[in-house]
Amino acid sequence: MDNNNPYIVIEDSSTALHLKERKWRRNALFFLLRIFPIVYFIAMIFFVSNAKDLPPVFLPVAIVAMAIPIIILLNFPLIKEVEVTRLAINIKYSNVFGPKERVIATSDIEKIICRRMRGKFKGYTYAAVFKQSGKKYRFLKFHRFYLNKSRKEALQNQLQTITKLPIQNI
Repeated sequence: MDNNNPYIVIEDSSTALHLKERKWRRNALFFLLRIFPIVYFIAMIFFVSNAKDLPPVFLPVAIVAMAIPIIILLNFPLIKEVEVTRLAINIKYSNVFGPKERVIATSDIEKIICRRMRGKFKGYTYAAVFKQSGKKYRFLKFHRFYLNKSRKEALQNQLQTITKLPIQNI
């Protein structure tokens, strides 16, 4: 199945789907979510601290206001690998504190949702919805160039065949 272009397909069978992010995509996301926020924060501190007309109280308020979205970006997980099997969805990712792994048992999942992203970054995201809490955990993301309607349906059929979970389009 060639509907996983942004990913390298490690295993593709009726019992498992193992995908790994391509190196260029991992590097681009690393730059966008790790390097750029830090450089932006340093540049903004430099510009705000060199502004002569601003009241002295503005500097700490501006630094805190800039730090909040940067901290959110830095904590955003960079998903490296996803393995979907009948028993679990295994997600390998990294955050600021290093590489991590999350195993989500399919028995804990109520359904998988496919959400169509609109706006500037069009595409689809797949998320697992937990039974007890109803929280969503995103595990796959495709840009619109990689996932047209027929490929999306093929991927959804494969996910449904492997996990035996319903897939809801939003």
